[in-house]
Amino acid sequence: MKSARPSLILAQLLARKPAPPIHPARARIHLARTPGELAADLITAFAGSWPFVLLHVVWFTVWLLLRLDINLLTLIVSLEAIFLATFVLMSQNRQASKDERRDDTEAVEVEQLTIMNQQQLAILAQQNEILALLKAQVSPTSPTSPTSPTSPTSPAKQATPAPISRASRGARQPRGPQGGGN
Repeated sequence: MKSARPSLILAQLLARKPAPPIHPARARIHLARTPGELAADLITAFAGSWPFVLLHVVWFTVWLLLRLDINLLTLIVSLEAIFLATFVLMSQNRQASKDERRDDTEAVEVEQLTIMNQQQLAILAQQNEILALLKAQVSPTSPTSPTSPTSPTSPAKQATPAPISRASRGARQPRGPQGGGN
């Protein structure tokens, strides 16, 4: 049963979930890997795992218990370290290149978002100006204004704000002598 366990761990390492779909604007970040880059990434992923450590513990223990040539073990381990270091550097270089492409893409996205934010702020300022103009038309300039229906003012001044005022204030404000119904 113990022999099936390392093969299960190896199968889990090799069984990779499919990557989620990539947005077209970010596709240049995730360029296809060459076979060498893929091999370097897989070897680096395995070398940085517990199965790798356990494999070496078992390997060194068996080697020492069998009293095999320690110089040969040193040579093998040194060669392994040289190759692993090379694979780790290749994987890190590819990741650094990917990070640089991601930074460039995100810088463009942030610039586009900043422009959109500035446009939205300009629209909001315009809306605030329109709202202030509408409020100025609706509300009287002073509470003791001579614009009551019985005062002699021009019909144009009374006709424009009155419907807006009634519509905006509704039943909250009592109606004056101009009448109770529409």
